[in-house]
Parts: sequence; C-alpha cells; structure tokens
Amino acid sequence: MALSNYTYFEVRTTGSDTNNSGGFDINSSGFMTNGSITNANTASPIISSASYTFVAGDVGSWVFIKSGTNSIPGWYRIVSVNAGAATLNGTIGQAVKVYTNASLILGGLDLSNSSGCGTISSLSSVTFGIDYSQQDTYEYTGTFIVQANTLNIVGSGITIDRNWVGNIINLVDGTVNAGYYNIMSVSAGVATLDRSVGAAAATSTGYVGGAFSTPGKASGLCVLGNKIYIKNGIYVIDTTTANISGGPIQTIGGRTGTTWYGHQVIEGYSSIRSDKLNPPTIKAGSGVTNINLINLAGQGQVIDNLIIDGSSNSLIFGLRDTSNPASATSLLRSKVKNCNTGMQMISQAQTSVYLCEFENNSSRSTAEGTMAISHSTFKNSGPIVGPFFLSLTNCIFDSNIGNALSNIGHSMISNCVFYNNVGNGIWLENNGGVFRHTIVNNIFVNNQQFGISANVVPINSFVIENNYFFNNTSGSINQISGSYFSSNVNLIGNPFVDATNGNFALNKISGAGASVRNNASPRVFPGYTNTLNYSDPGAVQNQDAPLAYINPEVSIMVKAGTTSRSEYIYLNTTGFVYNTLGLSASYVREGGSRVNIPLVSQTVNGAYTSGGFVEVDPANMPGLYRIDAPNALFASGVKTAALEVINTNTVDRHLITYNFTPTMQIDMTQTVPISNTAGTVGDSLNAMRAVGFGKWVISGTNLSLYGPDNTTVVKSFTLNSSTAPTSRS
Repeated sequence: MALSNYTYFEVRTTGSDTNNSGGFDINSSGFMTNGSITNANTASPIISSASYTFVAGDVGSWVFIKSGTNSIPGWYRIVSVNAGAATLNGTIGQAVKVYTNASLILGGLDLSNSSGCGTISSLSSVTFGIDYSQQDTYEYTGTFIVQANTLNIVGSGITIDRNWVGNIINLVDGTVNAGYYNIMSVSAGVATLDRSVGAAAATSTGYVGGAFSTPGKASGLCVLGNKIYIKNGIYVIDTTTANISGGPIQTIGGRTGTTWYGHQVIEGYSSIRSDKLNPPTIKAGSGVTNINLINLAGQGQVIDNLIIDGSSNSLIFGLRDTSNPASATSLLRSKVKNCNTGMQMISQAQTSVYLCEFENNSSRSTAEGTMAISHSTFKNSGPIVGPFFLSLTNCIFDSNIGNALSNIGHSMISNCVFYNNVGNGIWLENNGGVFRHTIVNNIFVNNQQFGISANVVPINSFVIENNYFFNNTSGSINQISGSYFSSNVNLIGNPFVDATNGNFALNKISGAGASVRNNASPRVFPGYTNTLNYSDPGAVQNQDAPLAYINPEVSIMVKAGTTSRSEYIYLNTTGFVYNTLGLSASYVREGGSRVNIPLVSQTVNGAYTSGGFVEVDPANMPGLYRIDAPNALFASGVKTAALEVINTNTVDRHLITYNFTPTMQIDMTQTVPISNTAGTVGDSLNAMRAVGFGKWVISGTNLSLYGPDNTTVVKSFTLNSSTAPTSRS
C-alpha cells in the first residue's frame, strides 16, 4: 500500500526532506468528531473538544474541519490558545475552504469568502483534525514501537494523541520498514497506520509534521489525485533523477482507467494556499541538462502559479508529456522561461493553457498535442509548433524567434496579437493533408515576413476574416485562399498605444487603432438581430474614456524664478511611462513659442530631474503622475506661461497655466516718515501708529495725535465743539 489518494503535501524552502513528514490526509477515518465551536460565523471562531486539549505549541498550525452541520469545511489557522480552546483565524481570505460536493474530497481549494468557519454562531459535533505539515519544522519526534498488530505503533517516552490523526509520520531508522505512513486513527495512545510497519517490537525514530524542502521529494510520494502546495521561493533542480529530493517532478495524475481521484495538483502560493500570488520558481541548477523540469507522466494534472526556469541550460524541457495514454493537463497562471522547449505534448495529449507566459524559450514555446490556449503571452521564444488541433484566443506573440505559430493541424485562432516576430505571424504548412483553420479578429503588426503565410497554395478549408495588418515586411497574406477575404483590413498606421513598452491597447489614430476599435466580427449574432457586438479585435479590449471625463485645466500663481518644481497631474489612462508612444510634454511662455520638454525616467521619491515623469501609484492612485517642470519655464521676464502634457493616441491631456508674481520684499526696519502725502500707505501707517502709540490732546476745538515720543504731533483735527464734540474735520 501507499499513502492516501487524498493527501496534501507542503513544500517550503525552509522545510526538510530528511526529518519532516510533509503531508496531511484529509480523509483519515479517525478524526475527532466532537468539536464545539463558538463565534463560528465571526473572524475569530473558538474551537474546543472533549477529546483533545489544545496547547500553546499548536499556535501556527491549522485546524482542518472535515464536516459538521452548518460548518464550512477547510483549513483555519490557530492564532492563540486559552484554557484548552483554540482561537482560529476566520478572516475573509485567510482561511482555505474545500469545495463541498457529494464526496467532498474531489473538491478543490479556494480562499474563504465569508467570515468564520460556519454559517451560524455555535457548532457542535464537528469532525476535525490538526494539520502540522504547513510549518517549517516537525511538531513531534520520538521513538516508536511496532505492536503485535503491525499496523499499530506506540510511543516510547512520548504519547500519541488524537490530534496526530491525518498527519504523516516519517519513520526513518531502526528495524521498521522506514518510510512515510498515514496516521489513520489513535486510541489510548496507540496509532493505527495505513499499512504494516514491520515486525512486532521493531523500533524507529519518527517525525510528525513539517514541510518538505523540495518539490521532487513530495512528488516521489504522490499517488493518484494527491496535491502539492509549494510556498514562494526558489527550488533548484540539482539532479537529473525525477521524484527524489532536489530532482525534477514527474506527475502521476488523477486517473487510471475509469478510476478517478480528482486532478493531481501542483500549485504555488505566496502566504496562504490558493492565494495564487508570488509564484515559486522551479529552476534548473548549474550544469543540469537534458531533463524535463516537470514530466507529465499521468492523466489529469493541474499545474498552477509556478515559474518554470530552464536557466538557458542545454536541452531543458519546461513541461513534457511522456505518458501513454496521453495526458490531460491544465497549465494555469504560470511562466515558462529560458528552456529549449517550453512545453511539449505527444500527439493526442489534451492541454489547456490559461494566463501563462512563455519567454526566452530558444527552440519552441509549445509543441504538438491538442491545445486550448487563452489569455497568454509569448515573448522572445521559439514558435508554437505542430499541435494537431489548436484553439488560441486572446494571446499576445511579441518578438518571437522565427514564426510565432508553425505547422498547425486544425486551428481556431481569434483575438490574438502577432507583433514584431522574426518570421511570419502564422505559418501554415500543408504536406498533403486536409486541415481546417478559422482565423478571425487578429492583429498582425511589424512581423518581419508575412502576417499569415503557407508553404504552398493549400487545399485546406480556411475561414480568414476580419483580421488587421500593418507593416508586415513581406506583406499581409501569402499563398492562402479562404472565405470573405475582403473583410481583412490593411491599416495605414500602428494601431497600438505603445507596443514597444508592452501596451497593446488600441490607440485612437485614424487609419490605425481607431479603425480597429469596436469592429470585431460578428457585429450581429445569427438569429439575434437585436444583439449587437461592439468588442475589439486583438487580445486587449479597450475601456474608452468615460463620457463625463473632462481634461483638467489648472491656473496657479507661482513666484518668478522658481526652480526644481514638481507638478502632480491627472491623466485618464494609467500605465504611462516616460517614453510611451504618443506621450509628450511642452511649455510656452508669454510671447514665445512652444518648447518641447524631453521626458526622462523618474521615481516617485526621486530627486528633481528636469522632464522627470512617473506614475505615482497605478493601483491606489491610478492616473496620477509626477512631472518635473524645467526651470526655464519659470524664469523672470514674463507674466504668464503654460505647461501641457498630452498623449496623441488617447484622450489624455492636462494643462497648467502659471501667473507669475514679481519678487517683493518688505524691509521691516525701514523708518516711516512722520509726514506723508494724504491717502498713501505711509499716511495709513502713521495714522495707525498715532492711534496705537502716542497721546491724544484736546485744546479747545483742536485734537492733536502724537507719535510714540509724545512730543511730535503726527495728525491734527478740528472738533465741532470744545465740550461735547460729535464730529471732526
């Protein structure tokens, strides 16, 4: 026997392939069934059990809830322990739930999307265990003795408890059959394992808990349907032997014949399983050649959120199908780079590729098999070669070696971009077979041969409609016949906003991007004349500016002669950099001509650099940019000036008008004369000084105001009465 088909393995760079046991079986028969949970539908559920008293050492481990009325099955991390009960992290996105279905086990994982571990406040009779594999080191170690029933072991100097159930125990030496065993159940300190350990009374050192340190180690223990979760880090393959510590991965899949255990999953994560962030890297080590980093030897596997790096070593295959019968594989959210061949499948293999990136693969990006590829990118790589059937949608082929696509059997290719490839965008080779191709809504730009070409005028059945071409060196379409060719369009300008810097959004230039926007086929869906389609050809759908968008115009006062001034401006489009195609900045001073501002790279917090340009925070402050205005704009000699930033490929524009203020200075030590011209500033100051500092003297009808010395008269008035004045003159 081997481990359970429902084992989840954990791999971390900080784990150990020597001592740690690396896995947890979510289908063990002996889980505790008397869990009680309070605050179950909050972010801080509290679990307790009559079968087990939680201890401080459990903090950081994960409670696995298998089942229970109103419970949400999945993993919940223990954040604290008090009085034998454990508080769990039930925060949305911090727990990992298992999809529930008739068998539970076939379900996949997903981050929690509701608070807590239950749908009501109080839960009882919850079936649960504690997973000690998702941590760097083992939780328990000791000497273990085989019992008369050789499925059973007991501890020598260590007590086995119910919380061990579901965990793998690694028995490493002594007189037992060394290996990895699933702890199925525990009763009165006796653990029942999934298979016989050896002869009665045999002993061994054993370890429970802790992650493995290499994917090869975990893969070597897998049986059908197992899952491997790999934490962010770099895992170097330093041997050519598969499925051993430090070796490449060889999958086993999830099916044999008609028996199905769910997909074998190999998935990377950043901080919590299924977050699909910061993928780990599986990398060929120095001097390692002629290997498959992931050998697809089984039927039914999912590879998700990994970076697969061949290190540009000789004859490295990123993923390669060697199974018989052919495999069924899904490659998701992954990057395959620096390999000789990124992914090679045998002729009848069925493969799905989604949100993947193939970069710098010297010979071929993918090859053979039946492939459905969508929303993926191919850059500086060899072509997709020879799939028997290819479904290709919303992909970008940028600056690849030779043809982007070659020698395809049957194909459906739509809404893709073929840009700046060394050969043809699509190369169709007919050597006597009858193949059918549908190629619609694609864009071909700057390819160094044809957009679409074939080796001979084919007898194939083609639908090539509504594709857009610009500046392909040898021409648009060569040696191909098909339907409705007149719907294909030769543009007079580059349709992209800034393809050089990776922005394949469509611009609004007439005869270029403006001719492509909203023109995908079909406009009207058959049988639904009231349903109109306004999507875009190519891989990227454009979000046009909101109708309420107003180009910002700002008028401000600035002191003439200002230097090292940075402005913060708003543009409607995020993602611009200093050399984005169509982006420019200029200024003009009163009575002068426009002056171009050469834009240069800047950082958000960088020191002032004339023309410096950078987006502040595209995620949290999208469209807010910093530009460092030239000092010459603010030089003395004029009263007004203006600065404008525009992108001629979009609607983006920001205008700032400056009104310069002359330099002014008040000498706070300057003497104010005693006598001033009436109505002047000096006269007002004298009046205030007189009121605030000198004496007032009435003599008859004469009122005299004195300066601070009480001697100097600074102002005199004539009153209308010497005894009861009511006015002055």
